[in-house]
Amino acid sequence: LDWPESPLVALYFATEPLAENDGLVCCLHPSRLNEPQVHLQPKTHYLGPLMPRAGVIQPLFAAAFTRPGPDTHEPFDALAFMPEQLDLRILVQHSAFTVHTSARPLEDMAKVDPRFAGKPPFYSKFVVPSAQKSGLRRLLNLIGVNHSTLFPDLDSLARHLRGS
Repeated sequence: LDWPESPLVALYFATEPLAENDGLVCCLHPSRLNEPQVHLQPKTHYLGPLMPRAGVIQPLFAAAFTRPGPDTHEPFDALAFMPEQLDLRILVQHSAFTVHTSARPLEDMAKVDPRFAGKPPFYSKFVVPSAQKSGLRRLLNLIGVNHSTLFPDLDSLARHLRGS
């Protein structure tokens, strides 16, 4: 999954599409997600998002992308990482990522995994009421957070200029 590091970018995606459904801003604290799984003590090492070549993350990539069959991997693992290769979209969206060994929701991990017992939460979410989406989208556009700045290509610019 990709996670924008900017709360404004996250809010933009929570307001899309402008439908009758509420939006959701999901927040991830990457250090709090990673630390219990790689056995570093908080405050002794800054861990934050890992790099994809980190030894601890390689087995998760293998499990996430090569494991056939039902979702039975135990323990339920997910780690936050920064991409090694950047393209323009990753840069403008301020993207970080998580890799998961399970299709279960990330928020369930803290509830069922004893490694997170008694630890500060790594995940939170905020509802964006559907009635507020249009107004929020206009405000975001005023400060330069819109489709053309987050998807920087000519099609996006044309879409933005048409106002759709």
